[in-house]
Order: sequence, then structure tokens, then C-alpha cells
Amino acid sequence: MTVLEASLKITDFFKTNDIFVYPNDLSKLLIIFDKDEERLAIKKALEAFEKENILSAEISENKTIFILNRKLEQIEQTIILNGSLPQEIAKTINDFCKNIAKDETDFCDPIEIKIKDLWNLIHIINFFKKTLDETLSEE
Repeated sequence: MTVLEASLKITDFFKTNDIFVYPNDLSKLLIIFDKDEERLAIKKALEAFEKENILSAEISENKTIFILNRKLEQIEQTIILNGSLPQEIAKTINDFCKNIAKDETDFCDPIEIKIKDLWNLIHIINFFKKTLDETLSEE
């Protein structure tokens, strides 16, 4: 397991929990949690979250208690889109809206990409994933 993979598991864990007790909660993340490499990956990922001020940690009686500083939904990130990426995002969303959804309500402006546009990309991916899964299950 890599630290990135561990970070993804931790992010999923914190969608429904505010506190992670290390090592007590390892069983909630890992199927086989007796591997030192996996334990280390989880520990490094938790420490990285702490360094980024996403978590606060307190050591108590041979365990470390990691606490979310705020809900994951409240954490913001800033990205810079350059080149033709905003145009491709808008084209993808707008083509889907016009040709598949037959609803132009969520048209995307390439000059002003918004959070809703990124969510719409996720919905488009999920739509095609579901379509692909259904096609594969029919075969």
C-alpha cells in the first residue's frame, strides 16, 4: 500500500467519522492490518494530514488520537486551469447536456469553470460507467 492509497482510505473514513485512533482503528481501514508496511503507510498518511492542518493529533497511552480540524466538506482547494483545459471541460459538459441529457440547464462557461461544473463531470463519468457496467453484464 502506498501513502496515497492510505490517504484515500483515510479520506473515506473521515467522511463519516471525526476521530481516528491509531492503532485501534486500523481494522476499520485494512483487511489485513498486521502488515508493517500497511500500518506505516496509514501512519504516514495521517501525519501528512496533520502537517496540512487537516488533523490535530494527541498522543495518549500508546495510541495517537487524530481529530479532524473541520469537516472534509469545509476544506477548500485552489486550482489553476490553463490552456485548453477549461474549453475541453465546457465542451464535454455541453455536449453531454445537449446530446445525451437533452437539457441545456447546466451548460458550462469555459471562461468561468465552477464547482458545479466539476460535479457535472463526475456525474457524466458515473453515467458512462453505469452504462458500461450494464453493457458488460449483458455479455
